[in-house]
Amino acid sequence: MLATNATYNSDLSTYSLFKQLEQQFQCYVSSSTWRNELDRPRFEVTSDFVQKIIYPKMKQEAETLAEKIAITAANRTERWKSAASTTLAHRIIEILFSNGIRRGSIPSKEELLHRREILIRNGLASDEDLRFAILMLPIRDRNKAKNDGYLPDLGEIISLLQLWAIVKAMFIATENFAQVLIKIFKKVDGSVETITDIQNSIEIMLKEDRVAIDCSQQKHNYYQLDLLREALNDDYKVTNSKQAALLRELTRCNYTNEWFLQSLAEVIQVQTKSIRIFVVQDVRRYACYDTDLNEHIQAYSTCLNQIVVEMGLDESIILTSHEQLEKDYPNLEDLETFMKQRTEVYSNKFEEFSQPFFQRKSDLMHCTTRESFLILVNEISLNENISQLIEPILHSRYHPKLADAQLTPSDELILLAQIYQPQIADTNRELLRQELLFSSLINATKYICSYESQTSTKNIFQLDDIQFFLPGTVRLSIHNKSSNCDQFLIKCGPNLHRQPWQGTAGLRLRKNKGKHSLSFEIRLSFEYKVDNYIPVFIKKDSVINSNYSDHFSALALIDQPIIWIHSDLVQIDRIEEADVDVQTDAFLDRPPSPLFIPQSTGKDISTQIEAGDLFDFDIEVKPIVETLVGKTVEQALIEVAEEEELAEIREQQREYEEIRNAELIELQRLEEQERRLRAEKDRRMKQAQEALRSEQDVAQKIAARAFAKAYLQDLVPSVFNNLRENGYFYDPVEHEIETSFMPWLIDRTMTQVNQLVLGRTILDSIIRDVVNQRVDNYEKLAEALKQAVEGGVDMGTSTGDVPHDLEQNIEQPESGNGELVFNMENNINDGVETSALLNDEAVDEREEEQTNADDDAGGEQ
Repeated sequence: MLATNATYNSDLSTYSLFKQLEQQFQCYVSSSTWRNELDRPRFEVTSDFVQKIIYPKMKQEAETLAEKIAITAANRTERWKSAASTTLAHRIIEILFSNGIRRGSIPSKEELLHRREILIRNGLASDEDLRFAILMLPIRDRNKAKNDGYLPDLGEIISLLQLWAIVKAMFIATENFAQVLIKIFKKVDGSVETITDIQNSIEIMLKEDRVAIDCSQQKHNYYQLDLLREALNDDYKVTNSKQAALLRELTRCNYTNEWFLQSLAEVIQVQTKSIRIFVVQDVRRYACYDTDLNEHIQAYSTCLNQIVVEMGLDESIILTSHEQLEKDYPNLEDLETFMKQRTEVYSNKFEEFSQPFFQRKSDLMHCTTRESFLILVNEISLNENISQLIEPILHSRYHPKLADAQLTPSDELILLAQIYQPQIADTNRELLRQELLFSSLINATKYICSYESQTSTKNIFQLDDIQFFLPGTVRLSIHNKSSNCDQFLIKCGPNLHRQPWQGTAGLRLRKNKGKHSLSFEIRLSFEYKVDNYIPVFIKKDSVINSNYSDHFSALALIDQPIIWIHSDLVQIDRIEEADVDVQTDAFLDRPPSPLFIPQSTGKDISTQIEAGDLFDFDIEVKPIVETLVGKTVEQALIEVAEEEELAEIREQQREYEEIRNAELIELQRLEEQERRLRAEKDRRMKQAQEALRSEQDVAQKIAARAFAKAYLQDLVPSVFNNLRENGYFYDPVEHEIETSFMPWLIDRTMTQVNQLVLGRTILDSIIRDVVNQRVDNYEKLAEALKQAVEGGVDMGTSTGDVPHDLEQNIEQPESGNGELVFNMENNINDGVETSALLNDEAVDEREEEQTNADDDAGGEQ
């Protein structure tokens, strides 16, 4: 068996219905207008009629269904091949696998069947009742084409009766199974009548004292009792050999002691305790329905509770909600931890799942067709189930933006039908369309995040709200899920693909070879209005003095029909009538007088016929009558069997059609998924090819780089050196210094040096002139002295231009010729030395100036 992908919402056909009805939405009228303003056919019934006629009839039909299911389940336990003998747990499972109850196919693997057997056995072995839990009946969808009001109608009542029929069938199966155990035990103790009698008798017989062994038969009995004690695991002290008859009877019936005791315990568990189904209204379980009005939710829940009490279902069905479960939870610390972790998981998932949609909002809003929008959603979505929830959320959620726009009901429905078509002619309408579509996408994400934050297999903390608030319960589900899940999938309404709160209840006529039968259905209320259906309202004056609940008065107050019936039902029992005009005559004729009959005369003669003279009835008539009656009865039985067979065939055909339609829908979904996966595969292949191509390009570039690096390792330095030597590569600062600064510096330095050289040259010339002059003077003086010496001139009395120095020399005392000559030679030598010294000093000054000039040039550089 192929695993079925999970569906999170059964309402998958509303969009296609809206497209079919789009042209007729202009004719939309509300149920209140239908009832109060238009001259259209309608029925009005009293609350007493519903309470005393309709409710008991529906409950009777549910009880008949429960009896049929219980009998069928007992006959279908042969699938449990792994079990030595079937027990009550197997019959309960078969009830949930029945055709009228089960949704989807039965698991074929023994492992999956065994897992469900363990779930039921654990429930039977618990200290509390055998409890089931199911999430359903949140609130009626806020869509004008789906529902005419927010209160439950007969559709919700059918769902509640279906759940009640499941519990009733389990009780009937328990009673039937108890009779099987009683029948077996009567062979041992004929006085037992109930399961309690069996339990007491077993306790007595297994605790009696041991008696003497008289014969081999008793020895055999004791051997059997030892086997019985071993089977009982020494829970009882088996001593009386007479009680081995129980073991022999079980062996004859191919049963075991373990089976008998286990079956007995399961039956006692059900009879002493109970079986209940907890219906958890999950409207606040999902964050996307936060716009639903609290007063509508409260009114819907109150009416459901009133219906359960009025119909006597409250012992088997417990209505509750997430808010009530949180309020009644005893451990506040654990509750706070659970809610904190749930909030953390939800926030993380919503941030992760919604981020791609916000980033690509512009692209999403520019999609002009449904296919392109859903394809883009699937491409960027991180959860594949979001796309299937967009349209159910769109057509079930209350949209504040749509209410604020104040459109007419017809315009609202048309806008929802055209949700994927851009409204080019009206900018405000286009903005509203985009807001509704994107809001539905985000709220579908919220739905998924809420679901996964409270499902143990979908979050890191393994949080499960039902396991947390209702531990030990067996889970039921109205949605299609994989056979690997530990939940029983059931139907809770007449329509497999539309739950009662997703539409309105209807009743139509089903003809079968001239015979009529009624069939409930769940459809859009707008479909009833455009077809030949008639609404049934509650009379407003009938609920004023009624002793019943406010359910009927609320329905009458908001003009919400309790059901729509097809017009053909009105014509079934109607006798054809015709108007005939009759006009009497003015005067009637006088009636004729009675005929005259004369009195008879003569003797009366009679003939006596004795019994058997003409014919014997038993001999001559009875065989004929028996033949006629027998043939008639035989023919009638054949016709009844044929009709039953045809009815069964039609039922099978109907189920086949439903399954086939469901498979076609599933096939379309799988084809769409396959197409999407194929497109995703192609896209991923292209990405992989692009990545491979990029990787190859990078590898080639790396290889080329490595080759070039190895090749140019020795070439590059030599080339750059040559280029650098030839002046192609240079340092800008160095080049600027060489081309601009150095020439300027050299020029300035040469100018300064030339000035220094010029000054020194002039100084040398001056010094040279002075020295030459001094030499000339000294030569003249020396010559004059020489002449004076030679001529005997009186140096003290002579007059004329005698130098002052010469006069000083003359004024010195004469010490002789030798001393005077000596002084003159010394003066001459001093002059020469002074000239030489001046020359050396001039050279040193030039060298010092040259050094200072070089230092100044280096500092500026």
